[in-house]
Amino acid sequence: LDSLSPEAAIALYRDRARQVFPAFEAPEATLDMLCEELDYMPLAIEMAAARSKALSPDDILDRLGRRHGLLDRPMRGGTGRHRSLDALVDWSYNLLSPASQRVFERLSVVAGQFDIELATHVAGFGEVDPLTVAGLVADLVEKSLLRRTETGEYRMLRVLKSFARQKLIGGPDESEVRTRHSAWFADLASAVGDGLSTPDEARWIDAANEAVEDLGAALTWAVETGELDAAQRILEGLFDWFYHRQPPAIVDWGDLALHASTGHDLHAVAAAWASLAAMKRGDVRHANDLALDGTSVDGPASRFAWFMIGEVACYQDRLEDALAAYRKQLVRASNLGDHIGVVDAMAGETLALAFQGVFDRAMDIAGDLEKMAADIGAPTYRAYSQYALGEAIAESEPERAAEVLTGAAELAASVNNQFIEAMARTTLGSVLARLGRFSDATSNLHQAIEMWESLGMPAYHWAVVQYLGAILAETGEPEPAAQLLAAAEKAGRRPFGASQSHWLEVVEKIQSDERYEEWAEAGSTMDLAQATQVALAATRPHH
Repeated sequence: LDSLSPEAAIALYRDRARQVFPAFEAPEATLDMLCEELDYMPLAIEMAAARSKALSPDDILDRLGRRHGLLDRPMRGGTGRHRSLDALVDWSYNLLSPASQRVFERLSVVAGQFDIELATHVAGFGEVDPLTVAGLVADLVEKSLLRRTETGEYRMLRVLKSFARQKLIGGPDESEVRTRHSAWFADLASAVGDGLSTPDEARWIDAANEAVEDLGAALTWAVETGELDAAQRILEGLFDWFYHRQPPAIVDWGDLALHASTGHDLHAVAAAWASLAAMKRGDVRHANDLALDGTSVDGPASRFAWFMIGEVACYQDRLEDALAAYRKQLVRASNLGDHIGVVDAMAGETLALAFQGVFDRAMDIAGDLEKMAADIGAPTYRAYSQYALGEAIAESEPERAAEVLTGAAELAASVNNQFIEAMARTTLGSVLARLGRFSDATSNLHQAIEMWESLGMPAYHWAVVQYLGAILAETGEPEPAAQLLAAAEKAGRRPFGASQSHWLEVVEKIQSDERYEEWAEAGSTMDLAQATQVALAATRPHH
């Protein structure tokens, strides 16, 4: 039978489980995860549910890595090939021609959906003529060992993939198949890197998101087998995807490659990637150490490490160090014709100068940056350039800055770039507060908090908490303002640049209150989650 709908699959699981264990109960979310793992296949669901007297759904989920050992108990009344999942798949497999068997096994390395071109690349070698792969794929579809999707691509159900991989692992084909798979997705990573610098950016983001599991498998195989050039292409091609979107599934990829890459150019980009991951976790000191390690490789990829040194230094208010690092990155990126690297470096330089108060120079660079980003055409980099300009003019032209930052946020949102949108809304909230537009400021800062929480980036999240504290101080709420100030200071978050003078003025207003020390002491015990809760509760509109 074909796969069931999630609702029907869950209902089937409950019904069969209660036949063997009448007291069976389980959360719907858990059953949905379990049925998804079983590809919503009725036979697999019935066999898993038959274990419910001895195993909970969570226990079964834990054991599904050994799927065939778990589900191979004969079913009462089952006939021949339906007696167990192993028997069912094995029966179908043995009906295949040798060439179809090889294609079935080889395609099990592809995690996601695939087209005939990828199938031919991965499976068309040795005893399988590449010209015959399309016909063999059609044969697998006819025998229900592959599914054709609504988009015309193909996919293999998890239970079938597990069986096929067991056939492949340790066999004579495994190394060649995995190397071919890795090379294909290294090419895709490079194409994504190029595509991000075009007006068609959104399509390439979708391509990366859809292939994330395959990209991770390709990187792992390349690192394990010493194919460091391929691993470098994957990390370089996807670095800006990671920087701007930070999908959780790829955060640890730099650490994966770091220790295997000493002396190779890969080490520089792996260290930069790991540095960004540490920054994301809020471990700024380790982020700096990792970025410095990346500069030990004096190759073209060192531009990624210099960029991260600039990022960390900028966050720590070491603005001269940040400028020096961004300029080193700019030289290296320019020499390589790396337009995205140039934009990143110029944006970093603009921000570091603005935070120093060198606004004239920051505005000059921001103007050049806007022209370059417009030529590139990608919404992310146009939004990034507008955000940098907004920071550069926030002090001298706050009204215009508010318009520019609003545009940056909206443009970033159009391609679901939460990172740039959150940065723009964070600064926009600060600018609007200085203009006395507290309601609009609060609205933008609340949106920014949701994004920083979603991205899991405490280093930036604290800035929003701090700006909400400033609004509370200015709108007659000194107690939560003092608490948030103390919490941010304890976390090592200090204002810099255009926000610094304004923040210090605000602090002076509340420090004169005789209860300030008591409030600050209470705030110093708060972690980020507690401070956020206080900030949101105190600044929500009251009806």
